[in-house]
Amino acid sequence: MTEPLYLQDLPKGIEIRGDSVRLCFAYKSQTCRETLKGKSISKSTVEFAKKKLAIIKYQIAERSFNYLEHFPGSSRAARLSGAKDANRTIEQGLNSYLERVKNKLAPSSYRSYKGKAMKHLAPKWGHRLIRDIQKTDIETWQLVELPAAELSDKTINIIFIVLRGIFKDAVGDQVISFNPLDLVGNLDNPEGDEPDPFTQKEIDQLLAVKTHRVQEINLIGFNSRSGLRLSEVLALAWEDIDVKTWTVRISRGRVMGEYKVPKTKDSIREFELQPEAIAWLKAQMAHTYMAEPEEVEIRQRNSRSMKKERLRIVFHNTSTSKPWSGDNVFRKIYTGILKKAGVRYRGPNQLRHTFASWLLTNLIPLEWIAPIMGTSVNMLKKHYAKMIPEDRPDIGRLIKDVLKSQREQLQQTTEKEKQA
Repeated sequence: MTEPLYLQDLPKGIEIRGDSVRLCFAYKSQTCRETLKGKSISKSTVEFAKKKLAIIKYQIAERSFNYLEHFPGSSRAARLSGAKDANRTIEQGLNSYLERVKNKLAPSSYRSYKGKAMKHLAPKWGHRLIRDIQKTDIETWQLVELPAAELSDKTINIIFIVLRGIFKDAVGDQVISFNPLDLVGNLDNPEGDEPDPFTQKEIDQLLAVKTHRVQEINLIGFNSRSGLRLSEVLALAWEDIDVKTWTVRISRGRVMGEYKVPKTKDSIREFELQPEAIAWLKAQMAHTYMAEPEEVEIRQRNSRSMKKERLRIVFHNTSTSKPWSGDNVFRKIYTGILKKAGVRYRGPNQLRHTFASWLLTNLIPLEWIAPIMGTSVNMLKKHYAKMIPEDRPDIGRLIKDVLKSQREQLQQTTEKEKQA
């Protein structure tokens, strides 16, 4: 039987072996032969082999050839690729990543990363080979499956911090040559909650609740007019407050049972308190101002160093007469106060949003609000501040008063010029 024409003059590097087509090329001073699996002998297979061989030779010349990507099942590929564990799974990569970052991250961040990864990442991908996972697989998980499980954008982004670390390691160890996560961005809600501020009427209802939780009421009143993050207000000390000028310096937070310096320098700030916030601090003085300072350890920005300070924490848990261990316990008490007041539930960080929205509603420029909040104007627009219609001033009357004042000033200036 005569061979087909396409088999009679095969180029160098393409061979027929049994019922398969095989490529032959030189790599790292070795002659390598690899069968094209899943492809029977045909004209189209030979054309495919020619193109693949040309790509391989070009990549070898450019030093970008990844043996495993071209021939993932080859024993020679694993040996010549330089990767010690070419068949690394996500589970193996996850365990290695968590072991290494344990001493780089703050304990609270490490617990958050590990908890979310073990709950969501490991069950989904643990058994899969890293080199077999494609960009579309990852994006479908991020945009369809995780949101369907009612995970917030912030939680999904945290999970992807770990996944990105696993794939970055795989690139560095030559398990893969291309990182598919380079093509997958984060979701667009890193700061969490959308603004859902309390109205002035709701704040009044909260602060009028009859309860023995006096210090918690003081905290709610203070934060609705100071705009601190919940972690910041729980870590606030009298040593941070100048009671003569009533300015405050924010330099730490209370997160998962420990005090820590903020991640960004912009979060460390100093500003003058509003009269309403001052009034709530004065009410709180009777409870903690004269307390003996206690030594606390504060984790520094590098997540490893600790610094000791003697502080009098401003707001205590009324029931224990001790500083709050973290926000989880406070949230339970806070939820009960909202329920007792008959006010629709919003998370305690909405007190921060309420402050920003209160200032915006009263026509304070965002550029003035941002430094007080320790954030950017863009983040204020997206996540913190919005007009509160019920509390908006009478714009028509405001304009009328401004114009009247301008006319009076002009008249006074004119009369002075005449007298002169």
